[in-house]
Amino acid sequence: MSSCISTSNVDVSHKVAIRVGLSVVLLCLLFIALINIIIDPEGVYLRDYLGKKHSESQAAQLLSSEFGLPYTGAERPFKYALARVSKADCYVIGSSRAFQISLRKEGWLPEECATLANLGVSGGSMEDMLILSDGLRRKRFSGVFLVLDPWDLNSGLPSRWVGYERQFDRIAESLGVSFPQRSTNIFDRVRNVINFSYFMASYEKVAELGLGALPNFEYVPLSEVARFDTDVGLSSAVTLTDGSHVYAATFIENSKEPDLSRLNYMEDRVAHDTLGVEVLEGLLDFYNNIDVKVTLLLSPYHHRVFNDSNSAYREAITNIEKLIREIAEDKDVKVRGSYDPRVVGCNETEFFDAFHPTINCMSRIDLN
Repeated sequence: MSSCISTSNVDVSHKVAIRVGLSVVLLCLLFIALINIIIDPEGVYLRDYLGKKHSESQAAQLLSSEFGLPYTGAERPFKYALARVSKADCYVIGSSRAFQISLRKEGWLPEECATLANLGVSGGSMEDMLILSDGLRRKRFSGVFLVLDPWDLNSGLPSRWVGYERQFDRIAESLGVSFPQRSTNIFDRVRNVINFSYFMASYEKVAELGLGALPNFEYVPLSEVARFDTDVGLSSAVTLTDGSHVYAATFIENSKEPDLSRLNYMEDRVAHDTLGVEVLEGLLDFYNNIDVKVTLLLSPYHHRVFNDSNSAYREAITNIEKLIREIAEDKDVKVRGSYDPRVVGCNETEFFDAFHPTINCMSRIDLN
């Protein structure tokens, strides 16, 4: 009898322990999801909803401002709106590694680019290039810089273009490119909202911006920034009138001793496939057909990435660069820059981290 009671108690204890464990796991996932939805570093949740409501007004305000606006974080709707309302001579499309392409470096850009709109977005990928190109398809302008990262020819990346399916499908059809059936929006959003790497991106944004990482729940015209030293920055990040990005002063100061711990950034995504190559070729034809000069631009990595001649990551991004140059040669398109900072001539001090070059490094690339 006592043995049966003892066994029963053990079973109850195990069940309680399992329930407690599951509850802890669920609470942790709920916490991660809540932070990701609210902070939303790449603008696919709350920032996406709010940003779309206010984006065109913000884009118009940016273009009418003298020096720029505080960075809001709702990048994708904002940059798509900027693509639609801007009347710039030239455009920049890419990831955060394209943020520093700017008119603030006098004499760097070609003469035909007297005005510029930088449409770079954090975590930019092939899908972003397509959608932002869709925003430009009815415009007349001189040139576009496609800033290609080593993962941009990989068609299998997680979708961050949810909410822009109509634009995506329209431009894909224009390019004559067929994509396989993608997972539903709901599945994509749920999968990404409990993604730990997205949570770390949320944490980094809070660490950089503090309360400034919270989105604006109601649209209020932003206070335009006054003239400031872009090499020093302000207390929060700034989007300049040409769409380029100036990091917050603390981030710029900390980058004087940059974090070089992540030397193999996005290593699992550095790849190419047939569809990715077809998309790039289609984009080059698309711009050629609307008589727009295309320049493929490669942003350098820090020297540490290239110091190890036996590095598999170095070999992977070097092979992608070779492929990009082959595609460009076949399409008679110029490639400027290189993933190798030694080719560009950058100094080791001209990086914010292992994969984000400063404007001083980027401006060493001859764009003429």
